[in-house]
Amino acid sequence: MEKTSQIVMKGKKLITEDSILKHNYFILNYAPLNYFYGKEVYFSDGFKEDKLVLFQLLGNLGAFANDSTIDNSISIFVLSDTLFIQLKAGYKDNSILYIEKKLNSKGQPFSDLLIITESSLITFIKKRTIFYSDEATQDLIE
Repeated sequence: MEKTSQIVMKGKKLITEDSILKHNYFILNYAPLNYFYGKEVYFSDGFKEDKLVLFQLLGNLGAFANDSTIDNSISIFVLSDTLFIQLKAGYKDNSILYIEKKLNSKGQPFSDLLIITESSLITFIKKRTIFYSDEATQDLIE
């Protein structure tokens, strides 16, 4: 883990608390309820919730989730609440540093990457579950 610099390098894309909060706002207020359909989702380390259950929940929504491979097919990066708290304190784990490096590399393979927190993902899934009265997903959440 590396302490983040207070200096933002000119022209460099950095993953910050503000950028994640903006993505959380989008997912909770503007994303369509089928937003995850067909998307590749990567999970960071440090989750409070059972990742296997979250993988199944996303599978029910038509997404493909993993926590082992970050490649160019990833559309959504879910950051654990634990790592988000560390980011707010100025520390970035290796997965965040890797994605920042990719964001700033030639061709920018992750230029449309959405980065959200664990709690935002769960809130989105609950909201969708209530809207569609999806009992199977509700059972998994509980």
